[in-house]
Amino acid sequence: MEYPPTDELSVQPRFAYLITNQLADFIAVHFKHFNLPENDYVQVRAADPASSEKQVLQFRGSESSGDFYCSALSTSAVIVELFTAIANFPQAVDASECLGFSVNSYQYLARGSSLNGSKEESALNTSTPGIQDIDFGVGCGESVDYPTFTDDSTAQPRFAYTISNRLAQFISVHFTNFNLPKTDYVQIRAANPNDQETTVLRYNGDDTSGAFYSTALQTTSIVVELFTENTDPSVGAQPVNTFLCIGFTVDNYRFLAQPANNDLSKQEEVCGADESQQAVCYTADINAYKAAGAVARLLIHKSTGSFFCTGWLVGSEGHLITNNHCISEQAHASNTEFEFNAQGATCSTNCNRGLACGGKVRARSSTLIYADSTLDYALVKLPINLSGDYGYLQMREKGAVLSERIYIPQHPAGWGKRIAMKTDNGWGTVTSLTRSGCARDQVAYMLDTQGGSSGSPVLAWSDNAVVALHHCGGCPNTAINSYKLINDMKTRNILPENAVYSDATSAPTSAPSTSPPTQAPTYAPAPTIKTKVDGTITSTATFTSVDYVDFKLSSEASVELDILSMEEKTGGGYVDVNGDCNAGFLDSSIVLFSVNTASGAMTSLTANDNAPNGYGSADGSISNADSYLYVKLSAGNYRLAVSASGLTPTQAANRQMPLSPDVRVCDKGTSNYGSYRLTISTSATVTAIAPGSYIGSQCNVVSPNAPYTQCPYHREAALAYATGVEGSIVRSRSAVSVDYIPFTLPAFNRITVEIASYGSADGINFMDVNGNCDSAYIDAAAYLFRANSAGLSAADLVNAADDDDNFVKRSHYRSISFRDPYMSLALPKGNYVLVVGRYPLSLEDAIARTSTTSIDKLTPESCGKKSDRGNYLAVLSSANKMSITSPRSFSGSRCASTIGKQVCTA
Repeated sequence: MEYPPTDELSVQPRFAYLITNQLADFIAVHFKHFNLPENDYVQVRAADPASSEKQVLQFRGSESSGDFYCSALSTSAVIVELFTAIANFPQAVDASECLGFSVNSYQYLARGSSLNGSKEESALNTSTPGIQDIDFGVGCGESVDYPTFTDDSTAQPRFAYTISNRLAQFISVHFTNFNLPKTDYVQIRAANPNDQETTVLRYNGDDTSGAFYSTALQTTSIVVELFTENTDPSVGAQPVNTFLCIGFTVDNYRFLAQPANNDLSKQEEVCGADESQQAVCYTADINAYKAAGAVARLLIHKSTGSFFCTGWLVGSEGHLITNNHCISEQAHASNTEFEFNAQGATCSTNCNRGLACGGKVRARSSTLIYADSTLDYALVKLPINLSGDYGYLQMREKGAVLSERIYIPQHPAGWGKRIAMKTDNGWGTVTSLTRSGCARDQVAYMLDTQGGSSGSPVLAWSDNAVVALHHCGGCPNTAINSYKLINDMKTRNILPENAVYSDATSAPTSAPSTSPPTQAPTYAPAPTIKTKVDGTITSTATFTSVDYVDFKLSSEASVELDILSMEEKTGGGYVDVNGDCNAGFLDSSIVLFSVNTASGAMTSLTANDNAPNGYGSADGSISNADSYLYVKLSAGNYRLAVSASGLTPTQAANRQMPLSPDVRVCDKGTSNYGSYRLTISTSATVTAIAPGSYIGSQCNVVSPNAPYTQCPYHREAALAYATGVEGSIVRSRSAVSVDYIPFTLPAFNRITVEIASYGSADGINFMDVNGNCDSAYIDAAAYLFRANSAGLSAADLVNAADDDDNFVKRSHYRSISFRDPYMSLALPKGNYVLVVGRYPLSLEDAIARTSTTSIDKLTPESCGKKSDRGNYLAVLSSANKMSITSPRSFSGSRCASTIGKQVCTA
């Protein structure tokens, strides 16, 4: 295409080209021969106006030239557009080169491969994903000679080489011909001293040689440095192996990894909602948490790319098991990182990316003992026996049992360690012993896994023995039965010492200890007094509440504590079990404490998550997800902590647990509230104090809405009241303002919040959205906090909103752009603060009530150009009247006649 002359400034692009890739997580375009007139520019943006990627890249002739990659945009489709200025005969900045530009490739990070339904990540536009060829080194034929003579130890490196790749997930360097003097060493570190990756790798001549991959560093830029020690000038530096050249060479580095998957797996491996949790969330389940310690994250470098898998220590001799499709030959075993304790410190830690929540890489190679493609297992031996450090697992001799409860510790997608213990319908169990697909007669289950979980152990809850080796997705996901692995290893005489668990022998002391599951009472109580207490558990952006129900027992007696909440029937459908016309419910947990009334000290007595089979239905429960306890107690004071599934005694004592997905509403998934009813049954006199959290029955609300088709009994009061609050966000030289809008809810209420401001739906035509006589606007962001007289903190955060991903599906009061935030949630009565600012607005800036990020960039704008002020209208709608306080920041004008009318173009 010829470069276009033009006699006017182009409002529309003179050229546009669409790049789309359904697998892309981001796209970075490679330009060649970029040579434009100084005032012309190429623009790259997300093709979908509703995309969450808001960045628009511009490359002007006056500042860009030659060959380069544009910054990566987080979207699966981009448009490359050319805009020109007035020129009948356009002249390129470099008159010696051709006028215009070309694009020869683009890079992208893929996800959701349809090959086998797993979540994969790799740079698929290269012939070998995630591998970059490179050639440098010192000595051994490289252009830089090895410094063989030095009279002192070097404080500064004698050689340094920087590797940078902005697409890198990590960087792992492949050394060849590594042969240094014993006191010399190569050091690898992040290039930026302020990088979050603080690990410094050191490879000495006396302990490293040959070809190997360096440990992966999570950064986009590293420095490889050579340090030398003083030598005798008459002799010179001598390598450890005098028969080989002195120095080292590097031929490539790895920068991306994808989860390894079984090619026969055809479906997504997360079965419904992902019910797996961070490993640390199960510290209260001592045996399961201890067993998970023997599970490692594997990063395997193959000729076809780098891959994530999971493996586990088996037996007491330092062996590890994973899948054959992870490690099938010695070259794979020789180039694998084995990382232990790679997991989050808390339940709320975000470990959901490859290599996140790093542990300790204990080995960078191993010896392959045997790999079998039919049974899809690989047995390797590590160079160091780690069974004393992390324990080891044993395989059950008789294999899995149909319907028994199981759990899976794993590293899905190379993430920090998680444990899958529950499904969407309850505890994970063995659903079949004869499932076909990736192999014959597989063990099947609905526990959630992902690509990268390959090689994980499937453990029985009853004895913590490995009953199967996970290897295939499909919902149900499947595994190889442990007895098959044992029999094959016995036949080949490779079964590790202490690798087998049988009923006749106990597990070794260094392996996770075993304990029987909690038993239900052998007889049901015959109480004469029933006390009922109602409550509501609420979730914020960061945590889920814990209710305390205090009760006093007049004399020693047997006590039944029975929760009623779950409204989802096992076979489908929903039931209003507690008759409150509200479909908010939870999968509950309870912890019972005794209370010292003099000191206030609490002592944990017992806990329950799911009711034992056959118990807890007398109160109307339709699911064993409702918690249940039957205990004999002395006269005294007690406290029952109630919250969502997974509540630990420590969390109960702190009266707060991490945000739980088990607070739900009808079939819409996670909700921010769920009600329950506790029935205390005993023959003794009970005095109980309700937690005061109950939202109340909704059966008699005024003008009810019934928004959930699957739960026709659910009622919500209509949002009869809407209040608009005006404000202005102001840019100064030192900061951009942030507004606080306090309000009070007199009762439990569903509310919506719409921040109407952004002045254009297409980036070209600008409207007067709120009748302010101009198009001064912001790209708004909002946070909602519980009010705190001591000042807002992260602990008070309830919700946050930026772009409205469902903008096109909603009706709007004023908003014309998806860039306007929107919230819809149910809130208990109380005092709240709505915080309004402009993007980017961090949580820290919202709390500080001022923004110092990108002050001279982005909005406020007017007609597409930076301005010192942008107006907004916050519309709060509710079923009951609210008391709302204006921020008193509005500094605009009012022109009711121009609301929604165009006032300018870009």
